Amino acid sequence: MMKKWLLSGCLLTLMACGQVPQERIDSLKETIADYEENGAGAEMPEEFRALQESFAEVERSVEAEKEKMFSSYSAVEQKMAQIEKQLDDMAFTINARSERFQKVYKKFAREVSLGLLMYASLPKDKARSLPKEMKDDLQRALQPALLLRELMKAETYAQKHEILDPHVEKMEKLNQTMKPWLSEQKYDEILKKVEAQLKKTNLSDDSQIGFGAF
Repeated sequence: MMKKWLLSGCLLTLMACGQVPQERIDSLKETIADYEENGAGAEMPEEFRALQESFAEVERSVEAEKEKMFSSYSAVEQKMAQIEKQLDDMAFTINARSERFQKVYKKFAREVSLGLLMYASLPKDKARSLPKEMKDDLQRALQPALLLRELMKAETYAQKHEILDPHVEKMEKLNQTMKPWLSEQKYDEILKKVEAQLKKTNLSDDSQIGFGAF
């Protein structure tokens, strides 16, 4: 009788060890779907495809273990731990790219505000002497809707930088051209106004903002 009880206990232990980690599998599947919905597949295509294949391998391994009399899902658990680590690494990389883009966007907003106020304060003869292409850049800065639409359509941060970076460079060049035409006092006054404007719109250098659309 004692031997039979011990044998039954061993079988129960083996069965417990062979339980499918279904909650973890479902949670991981949902997380991968969330990443895809939020653009991870577009931002890091090769890494995301590899991650999807790894998860498919997990599902195949689970089905294979179910066919066995005594199943063990330790290898599946290890594989899922690796996938979870990959997801964490992917999130870290994408967040870093997002933060870098936000810094560039803040810089663009600052250069535009600075440029518009500087141009409005220029002596008339200096304003007239400004090259036409620079005046056109200023005019476009007054109508940012087109640029914002382009940025929102871009699927990756690399594409967003391709769109935004040239605008930043143009505004920097324009402001460097205009700065010597203003007195130091006037330039300092403009800088203070710009910083005040940016703080009101949460775009100052020390602010932390979330660009949901970006």
